[in-house]
Amino acid sequence: PPLQGALAVGDDIAFKTLELQGWVPNLSAFKRGLIESLDADGAATIRITHAQHAHKILPRFRHPTTGEWVHASDGEGEEQTETEVLVCAGSDLHEVRLINRG
Repeated sequence: PPLQGALAVGDDIAFKTLELQGWVPNLSAFKRGLIESLDADGAATIRITHAQHAHKILPRFRHPTTGEWVHASDGEGEEQTETEVLVCAGSDLHEVRLINRG
């Protein structure tokens, strides 16, 4: 359900953020995270537990020796070992949905 009231420490939420995609601001896909802390200024620290990353369009080029068309690499093929943490103002979160009240 949509969030009713303020965020609280321990809340499990789904939300969107504003992201730049090719120099164009767009809302992200839904991300899921746990509120780890809130400060007096309204900034929330959120440990991301699930996020869909946008598919990037990578340029193609001809390989100089084989002549085959290949895609450029952006280096994101490796798995992430660190947990992503987002620190932002609560007003920077869009379409916030409460999954579970902490």
